[in-house]
This record gives sequence, structure tokens and C-alpha cells, in this order.
Amino acid sequence: MFSSYLATLFPLEQQTLNYFCRNLPEVRSAHEVLEVPTVSARFGTAPFFWNWGMEAMTNLLPAEFLRDRSKVQQLVEWFDPLVRAVDGIAGERVSMRVDLECTNGRSTLALFSHRSLSVAVGNATAAFAVAILEGSTQPGVWFPEEPEGIAVEAREELLKRAAEGAIAFVMNK
Repeated sequence: MFSSYLATLFPLEQQTLNYFCRNLPEVRSAHEVLEVPTVSARFGTAPFFWNWGMEAMTNLLPAEFLRDRSKVQQLVEWFDPLVRAVDGIAGERVSMRVDLECTNGRSTLALFSHRSLSVAVGNATAAFAVAILEGSTQPGVWFPEEPEGIAVEAREELLKRAAEGAIAFVMNK
């Protein structure tokens, strides 16, 4: 599930951060739906020891355990006080970097940073709710590349709404 540590520069953070390569759902869906031959996703957290914890859980806990919602919910309840305590010290900032490299040599970069992960998630959820009310997407959970997902012409407004309060939101087209 996890690769070895890799690192990339987050210019807005003025630092290089560690991450893992992961088989996130969008890797498979982008490959299958868009027929992109090579797709990879990278994921990492800070402070760095959260990465160790996620790696340990995927290596130590059986897959059946991790598929059992009630058992995973119990893990969440056990670890929630620790996560909240560390977030109180370290903060719950979120930063994402997306790199697109095409076979024709074209490349695109997107950066997003927000001081609060929970606020950013709330903003994104609200942006999708508004899109549903406006008829720009159908109710449900969709990958962006799925036809039921957000209409291409409505994506710029969705991203603008979702980025409300962000420290930085940059898309290099």
C-alpha cells in the first residue's frame, strides 16, 4: 500500500515534505475512465510521525479488520483524543500539490493551502452542495472524471467556492 518515503518541494510552505506513493481511488478511476496509461498519487502528513502510524496500521492490521466499519470506527474513537491534542500543538493546516505531466511534454501545477483542514473540507462540501442545488452536478459521490460528476463548465466556480479562506490557491494552466 505504501511506497518508501519520497519528497517534494512545496513552494508556498518554503520546505520539502515527505510523502508516500499510494494507490488512492483516483489512481484507478483516472486510469480506467480516462484511459490514462500511467497515474500515481502521493500522500503524506505532517508531523511526520502520522505517516509512520498509517504505514504501521496498514502493515500490522489485517485487511479484513480495515474493511470492517465498526472496527475502524473504534480505532477512530481511540485515536481521536491524540489527534486533537497534536493538532492543538502543530495545527491542522492542509496543503495539496497536483502535478500533471503529459506525454506531449505539457505540464500543469496546482497548489492549495488552508490553515484548517476541517474548514477546508467544510468549504469543499458546501461548494458541492451549492453545485447540486444549481444543477451543475447530480447528488451522490462522484470522481471528477465520471459523467455524473461536476460539469466541466462549472468546475472553475466550484474550485473558487471550495478555496474560500485558503492561504493560497494557484492553478498553472
